[in-house]
Amino acid sequence: MSSTDRQNQHANRIQAGSIGSLQRWAPVILYALLALIAVYPVFIVDIPPLTDYSPHLAEIHIQTTIANNPDLQAHYAFNWKPLPNLAMQLIIPPLTAIFSLFDAGKIFVAAAILLPVAGTAILRKTIHGYVGYAPAFAFLPAYNMALMWGFLNFLFTSGLCLMAFAGWVASSHWRPQTRIALFSVVAIILYFFHLFAFAIYAVLIAVYTIRPALEPGSWPVRKCLGDLAGAGAQFIGPALLLLPTLFSGEASYTDFNGWPSRFRAILSPVYSVGTPADILLITLASLVLYWALRNRRITLAPEIRLPLIVITGLAIIIPEWLMQTWGANIRLPAIAVFILLAGATLRLPPVRWQITLAAIFLTLFVVRVWTVAEVWRDDAQKFAEFRTAALSIPIGARVVPMQPIPDETPDVHNGFAQAYWGMTALLVIDRSAFVPSLFTDATKQLVSATDANSLIDSPFGTPATLKEIEEGAEIEQRGLPPVTSAKGKRTYWTDWPHRFDYMVAVHVKRPLASLEPLLEPVHTGSFFTIYRIIPGSCWLTGAAPSDPAQRFCRPDSDSETNSQ
Repeated sequence: MSSTDRQNQHANRIQAGSIGSLQRWAPVILYALLALIAVYPVFIVDIPPLTDYSPHLAEIHIQTTIANNPDLQAHYAFNWKPLPNLAMQLIIPPLTAIFSLFDAGKIFVAAAILLPVAGTAILRKTIHGYVGYAPAFAFLPAYNMALMWGFLNFLFTSGLCLMAFAGWVASSHWRPQTRIALFSVVAIILYFFHLFAFAIYAVLIAVYTIRPALEPGSWPVRKCLGDLAGAGAQFIGPALLLLPTLFSGEASYTDFNGWPSRFRAILSPVYSVGTPADILLITLASLVLYWALRNRRITLAPEIRLPLIVITGLAIIIPEWLMQTWGANIRLPAIAVFILLAGATLRLPPVRWQITLAAIFLTLFVVRVWTVAEVWRDDAQKFAEFRTAALSIPIGARVVPMQPIPDETPDVHNGFAQAYWGMTALLVIDRSAFVPSLFTDATKQLVSATDANSLIDSPFGTPATLKEIEEGAEIEQRGLPPVTSAKGKRTYWTDWPHRFDYMVAVHVKRPLASLEPLLEPVHTGSFFTIYRIIPGSCWLTGAAPSDPAQRFCRPDSDSETNSQ
């Protein structure tokens, strides 16, 4: 062989090695790039405007600072309990030793976005033996309706759930004792992180275990029961923890809430801030799935077929309210999509069509993330404006939140207005204030109101509407105790003129004319007004006033002090 031939051969080997190295690293580079794009909206804002996020962050603040904060101690109590909803409470506090509370919270939000994608990739690797590029499409449902509502514990734990399920499938050859011991610990962790995601894991394990018995040449009954017993052994610990709750009679409210809730469930896997990009993605994904099914271009791995069918079936029939928890119907659909992407193989036409379709979806992904980033940036600026204005509220004040519904102020249009429902919870962090709509359900949270504030607390809640605020200021409401609905929400606004110190009215930039005598504007912002409440005389001296304008409490020089 001539020296020229040897040089050419060496150059070919180097080129082949370079191509092989690029092929090996291409998926890693792609996933890293998509992950950076996915978390971009999280790290350009101080506070991601997710509905439940601010109240949960306020709980973490109470958890980490109440021991040295007398003002918080006057309003709240914190007690550790073995509750199945503790992912944020267990993970964020240690991070605050290095990061600020808000930065630690954003790290958790980013993890809640990325972990379901990682779980999809790991499950696909377990089932097919390779990851490939299919899990990249899992970034599309990573921005879903559950994320917008701030169901972060659920999304974070769901990603771990998919990983744990993949681990159970991959460990089928292990010694039973080792397998059960390890996954008993995994099941306990999932249970404490979030009950709903833990339930999904239990369903996946059960369905995967009985799957062989439903196929031709099925297992003997004895072996099937033995496998079920072995798989179920990992759930003994969580079952013992859960039994007292199941038989307590608490948290029993369940409601399907009609067809609108079904429609929300269908949109939930890829509906984020409600932009045209969301609608276009839903339409395109539906068309591709329809084409693939009609032309038999999609196949499912046998291991994933029954689990996907069961999870999809549950997603269709699950109620909107389940055991006093709202939003059950918008959680499962996204998980079904992640499982589909992990187990499906899509055979597309020639390469040019594959590249075209991938480019379209990538463009949609970037556009959706950019749109979310712009919406969040605008909301975050408003949150920052509110936090600056809130310095006018004294430390330790009791603050009642109010946000009109569209029917009350039809001129107000704010897209996803629910993003502001939890904003007043930031007063707990910034002003050590009491906010009645903070999550304090004893069956789900570690934070509770003190006895002094129990009357004006709600286990969970939303801001009072304008109608409710007007009703709460009526003379007939003086001294009445709040009532609790079947859903667990308490009418904390009852007789608010004598039970709160300040009011934050979101999407109200002018004084409330009907209640003007009771409210002194302290700060008027671009989308809110902060009022100091003037306690009024509400004692009936005779018949109730016939003039509607006189039905409210009125301030006078001899009014009672603002007390409970």
